[in-house]
Parts: sequence; C-alpha cells; structure tokens
Amino acid sequence: MSEVTMPGVYVQELPSGIGPVVPAPTNITAFVGRTQTGAAGSAATVTGIADYFSQLGPVSADLPLSLAVRDYFNNGGGVAIVLSVGSPTAPLSDAEWLAAVNGLGAAPQFNILALSPDVPGEDVPSTVTMAAVAQCAALGATAILGPLASWQVAFEAQTLDTISVDNLGPLPLSSRQAAAVYFPNLLVPDPQTTQPIAASPVGAVAGVWVSTTVENGVWVAPAGVNHGLIGADGLTAALTDANDLTLTGAGVNALRSMVNYGLVIWGAKTLTGVAGSMDPWRYIQIRRTLIYIEQSLKGSLNWVAFQPNNARLWPIITQVVSQFLTTIWQSGGMFGGTQAEAFSVICDASNNTPADMAAGVVNVQIQVALLAPAEFQVIQLQFEAAAT
Repeated sequence: MSEVTMPGVYVQELPSGIGPVVPAPTNITAFVGRTQTGAAGSAATVTGIADYFSQLGPVSADLPLSLAVRDYFNNGGGVAIVLSVGSPTAPLSDAEWLAAVNGLGAAPQFNILALSPDVPGEDVPSTVTMAAVAQCAALGATAILGPLASWQVAFEAQTLDTISVDNLGPLPLSSRQAAAVYFPNLLVPDPQTTQPIAASPVGAVAGVWVSTTVENGVWVAPAGVNHGLIGADGLTAALTDANDLTLTGAGVNALRSMVNYGLVIWGAKTLTGVAGSMDPWRYIQIRRTLIYIEQSLKGSLNWVAFQPNNARLWPIITQVVSQFLTTIWQSGGMFGGTQAEAFSVICDASNNTPADMAAGVVNVQIQVALLAPAEFQVIQLQFEAAAT
C-alpha cells in the first residue's frame, strides 16, 4: 500500500489467485504386480478391499500383491493405485516388471510405493528394486521394501549380523533416502484355507504409515505401540532386543511382538539410517514431512508466475508460506516454543538479486526445525514470475 498521508479509507489491491496453501496429499499408496482380472498395463484407483474385489478380482495366496493390498486396508490404508502387470497365471519377467516401475511417473500421483514380491517366498529382483526406488526419489515418494529370503536364513542360522541394506543392490544415496526396509515377514491367513502363510509386510506397513499420518500428521514416526499390525497371526522370526539392535545398526526396521501390544513396527528409518549416520533424511517422517511441505508450496504458489518479481511480491510470498508453516508448527510438526525457533522464510533482496528479477526468478529459502530446535532442514524453492 502507498504511504498514508491523511485520514480516509484506502484500498490495497493484492495479486489475484492468492489463497492459503493447499496441503499436498500424503497417503496414496501404489502397488505394482499381477492381479486376477486387471488389464495388463492399467492403473486402478482402489478405495477399499471390496472395491479391489470388484475391479481386480479376489485375494489369492498365489498373488502376493493381493495379500499386500488386503493388509494395507486392514491397517488403515486409504487410497491405493494398483498397477496390474502381466498375466495372473505366469510369473513376471524382469523386463515386464522393469517396464512397469519405470512407468510409475505416468501413473496417478502417489506418495508411497509398497513393493511386494511377484511369487510367494521369492525376492523382488535387485534390478526392479533399484529402478522402483529411483522412481520414488524422482517423484517425491517413499518406497516400502520387504526382507530378502536370505535374511530369514541368516536369522535362523543366528548370523543376523551379516545382513545389510547393501544386499538390496547398489543403491545411490538419493535412492537410499527414498526407501525403508522391514524384517521379518508376516504370518497372515491364507484367503482360501485361513491357515497361516508367510507374506511380505509392505502392505501392512503402508497401512500404518497412512493411519499414523491421518491421526497424528505426516511428521509423526509410523512406528511404536500405538499402531499395531492388524490382521496378521504372527511373524516368521521372533526378534530379541539384541536382534533389534543389530537390525537398527544395519538400517533395517524391525517388526516385533510385544507383550500387551501384539505385533508392532519398531523402527522408522530410511536406508540411510545405518549406525553412525548423520544423513538428514535418515528418518522416514523427516523425509515425508519435507516432501509434504515442498509439494504443498509448489502446488499452491502457481499464482506467482503472473506477478511482477519485485519487492512488493516478496512479503506476500513470505506471509503465505509462513501461515502454512505456522499451522504445521501449531499441530506439533516442528520443534520450538516460538515461530522463530520453529522455522524461517527468506524471500527478499538478500536472495533475489537484480539478475534474478530480470530473469523472472523468485527464490524462497525455508528452514524448518524438524529434528531438534538447533537442527534445521533447508528447503530451496524457485518460482517463475514476470521479469522486471
């Protein structure tokens, strides 16, 4: 507003299209694999197990994806995107699977990928794991991986200290930050006989991720006794505290049976969460919260593209972003007794040079205290605006 020099009513015109930041979705889970009736190459949006039945056929012990989807909804899962691949009667070739995961970018938006095996008792091929996790890193999603068959063998041989996230394949740092792995497998009822059978935990874990986020926020760790695993009869390995310590050091999240609580998730680290790691993305909730903030802001600040990039625009951006971050802070998503301790937003002449203004580039730097009051994560955002 121009300087006020005398009493009266003054009107300040703000850029059109400005509104509060719309929260990005966080709870859409993708599944890739064989289904009973889904057309190969199709993506079905599923909202419940009855919806799955009607679109993709019955749950079968021979189709691990169907078990994972059942476990997902049993544990509070919301929307699922199911990508049907191949024939229900023949195992997938690596080429079929790779083509499917490499095409995830063309699928409807998702935030979580629950990667289950194709054949009961077998592993997801490392080439498929690497491709799927790379896609998640590029798309701002997080992959949930199940244990390798060799890890069960190591547990039974009392050589659990030999397992490593390196067994999953030569994953670069960006991919390790975009995935979490769990051990052991679940024992779940066979859909036909009701007898316990081993099944990947990825669907059940994804359901807990979703239910935790819905009830508490994406910034809360999807683990602990408040969110037990529902619909499972047991685990294929009864872990001790010593086993748990070994797995934690290896960057593997344990599934435990706890007295008075039943089956629970007892870890919330990405693949970078190995012993001694100080990687800022080593906690699942930290990665997912930062992505949530970034995607929410990017999706809600499109109006900036139509505004002149100058000193009038910057405080408006700062205000809109600060209001959104304040909501997260007030909901318990950040540390700090004051806003200044919880976050900061910089969008002014200090990070928007005359060259940026001439090029129509708006720079916004955001710092958020998600781990501890003195430890900030930094988000750098850049928007297009009208050149000045």
